[in-house]
Amino acid sequence: MPCALIINELVSNSLKYAFPNNRQGEIRIRFAQAHDQSLNLVISDDGIGFPSGVSFEKADSLGLQLVRNLTDQLHGKMQYHVERGTEFDIKFRPVANESRN
Repeated sequence: MPCALIINELVSNSLKYAFPNNRQGEIRIRFAQAHDQSLNLVISDDGIGFPSGVSFEKADSLGLQLVRNLTDQLHGKMQYHVERGTEFDIKFRPVANESRN
């Protein structure tokens, strides 16, 4: 569930902010498992990028706070890049769901 909420929030942000004035662009979602069994979720766009001078870690946006909290819930690490658009790269370990056992 946290992954779905992260994807929803970051794709929604891209749709709202990355492509102003009917600008054309692309949103990419990649979800892969590494050799060490960790999971990697990357959501990126080739839009106008995050505003300069705004720190993702300190942003007051409720949506970005949600992404940070959900990443913490997954015990994950997040990086973001704002060159040629915006990219969020989240790495975490699979979470065992005890209720399924």
